[in-house]
Amino acid sequence: MPSDCVRLKEVLLCAHVGCTEEERRVARPILLDVDMWADLEPAARSDDITAAVDYRRAYEVIASVGSSREFNLLEALAGRVAGELMKTFDLHMVTVRARKPNPPVGGIVGWAEVEITRRRSDDS
Repeated sequence: MPSDCVRLKEVLLCAHVGCTEEERRVARPILLDVDMWADLEPAARSDDITAAVDYRRAYEVIASVGSSREFNLLEALAGRVAGELMKTFDLHMVTVRARKPNPPVGGIVGWAEVEITRRRSDDS
């Protein structure tokens, strides 16, 4: 697996994520970090965006998923983002970290975070 990685850090979405209807009613900030592993040698050699993991397009995919529906769980949002990025790009692996600031846990917590990693199987 190549060690080449394109990262998007602190992608800010306003999304409807929460286990209760009240929590999902209003879109709240969700921060995502996305690591996309791919062979970047062709892009480095050619200096051609069509050979690269276009992070503008990756942002569009992420934003589209975040606005597509309500999610009960951060895991579902992160998993959907990971899956759509794997479908859109020729990635070997993707990791999505989704953070919800000030989660309603009954106390003071900076954020709740989940991390989802998906790998392309050898036979795909």
